[in-house]
Amino acid sequence: MANLARATPPSLSIKALELFDIDVCHCFSQYTAVDTSDEAWLQAQLSLSRGGLELWSLSSHAAAAYIASLCSSDFSSLSSLHLTSAIVKFHSSVSPSDVVSVESLAQWPPIQKALSAKIDDFQFNQLFNSSSLADRARLLSISSPHASLWLSVVPSEGLGLHLNPDQFQVAIKWWLGLDTSGGSLCSLCPDTVLDPLGHHASTCKRGGDAVFRHYRLRDVVAESCRLAHLSVKVEAGNNLTPDHSHTRPADVLVQNWSRGRPAAFDICVTSPLIHLLCQKRGFVQVPQPRLESGFCKLSHLARATPPSLYVKALELFDQDVRSCLSQSTSVDMTDVSWNQAQLSLSRGGLGMRSLMLHAPAAYIASVCSSGYGLQSLTHLTHAMEMFNVCVAPADKISLDSLASSNINQKMLSSKLDDYQLQGIFNRSSVADRARLLSISAPHSSSWLSVVPSEGLGLHFEPNQYNVALKWWLGLDTSCGSSCAFCPDSILDPLGHHASTCKRGGDAVHHHNLLRDVFADSCRLAHLPVKLEVGNNLTPDHDHSRPADVLVHNWSLGKTAAFDFCVTSLLNSLILSEAGVSSGVAAQASEIRKHNSNDAKCVELGWVCIPLVVETYGAWGQEAVKTFAQLASRLAIAAPSLNQSS
Repeated sequence: MANLARATPPSLSIKALELFDIDVCHCFSQYTAVDTSDEAWLQAQLSLSRGGLELWSLSSHAAAAYIASLCSSDFSSLSSLHLTSAIVKFHSSVSPSDVVSVESLAQWPPIQKALSAKIDDFQFNQLFNSSSLADRARLLSISSPHASLWLSVVPSEGLGLHLNPDQFQVAIKWWLGLDTSGGSLCSLCPDTVLDPLGHHASTCKRGGDAVFRHYRLRDVVAESCRLAHLSVKVEAGNNLTPDHSHTRPADVLVQNWSRGRPAAFDICVTSPLIHLLCQKRGFVQVPQPRLESGFCKLSHLARATPPSLYVKALELFDQDVRSCLSQSTSVDMTDVSWNQAQLSLSRGGLGMRSLMLHAPAAYIASVCSSGYGLQSLTHLTHAMEMFNVCVAPADKISLDSLASSNINQKMLSSKLDDYQLQGIFNRSSVADRARLLSISAPHSSSWLSVVPSEGLGLHFEPNQYNVALKWWLGLDTSCGSSCAFCPDSILDPLGHHASTCKRGGDAVHHHNLLRDVFADSCRLAHLPVKLEVGNNLTPDHDHSRPADVLVHNWSLGKTAAFDFCVTSLLNSLILSEAGVSSGVAAQASEIRKHNSNDAKCVELGWVCIPLVVETYGAWGQEAVKTFAQLASRLAIAAPSLNQSS
């Protein structure tokens, strides 16, 4: 029948379509055992997003289907008689502002979805205007976003997502505004007669639907939070205040919900049919959708438009980027961590550049490179003032400096990043300063720019990525829990214990993985390799193993003993120095490795080379030199590798 509506003029098939609609209504009533009124059937014909059941009326939508079908084909071959008849039929089902003409169809060919949406809107407005105040409140509530999701869920008895026939019948009646009471009394409130729309049944506090639904929603929220690795308590807050109040404001208490603060979720099931709410909700208008813009469009706008003309738009865009990042990564950032995220990767950020901050630099560089706008200095002067507020005094610019030097956007943005990083650094604790210096070291942020590949093992699971971002931004990764391997040790917020625990934590896994990757790379460079060598090789039968990876003929014919070490700059012995200078922790570990291994390596004829990496990714100097030498060996071996593959 839907194909018939698209291919046949509605004037020729209207009787068959009307009979089909009647049959659909009878079939629906018999299948659900629900006798629908005219108003309820009109609602059932609406889409789910408008509070209906999507039992489309073919007689109402046939004209839209026929018009859209003709417009998608050769418009010049249209029969004006049938098209005019379809347009007249369509006009009878939409509001005056939505009417179409042959000329408008030729210029902007519509799709059936757009025409059907106009019919649905008109049908919904008719139903709304003819309804009582209570029904208006009900219609507005069921047409709100996500209200109709229960109708589109695939039934699953195993997951508890199903209704038995009696429950489904009552639910359909309740959804369509039909009488669900049968004139009976509430089983828990014998003096109360149930109302037709089910207000009392859904809000009764003596064990009815409200109580069950409240507990069910509470448990689902709590379980979802646990799946997101959040620390959860149920029904918290009783007797915790100085006055020993017995109220419980938290149905679900979640630690570290937003910006390090716990959140008390109080779940409430309410009814739009409450008298006071009913008077308001009966006349609520749906807000207009907010106009969004993409990053590329605003980046171009920043280069071409004076920033003083659209400051508010830039601020709103930055707020949307922050909100989007938080939602997509499930990481709630503090203002300090968001400032860090806006830095470039080389400075320990996430590259989430602030358009509000960098728009003046983009405009200044664009004007200087093109010369356009130099005739009117007002906007350029304003952009320079905005830029100079956000950089160090030594990096401020003037019209003279712009004329005498070659200015580009990268140079100006670097000055902004440097000043922003210095501001974060000056306001940070010693531990955070050490962290910032380490993550801004060369190659520390390389993991953020690697293309994810599950086949190569270069990927994160969602929960792993969530923890990695929190750790990178200096947010609490502990949730106040204890170490799984050291029950007496409380995990610290910055992850020092978790990354250095020797009882099976990240340190052991990190060390062994680095060792294996380095050994495989040496084999690809055709270098002979042995793992974990040095035990019991000296006359005194020393059991130490100075070589995690032993490589023969490494340099000048000598054998190199590579000893890997994962060290933390948050160690109390070096923390004060690590908060002042970058690479202190790696340098200290290199010295320690030389002191413990050099004597044995000399005795065995080896060269001791410690490969030290800090937990935040900064490598020691000897490791950087080693990797450069290994890269040269791999480049030499590349032709033979390609030939063999």
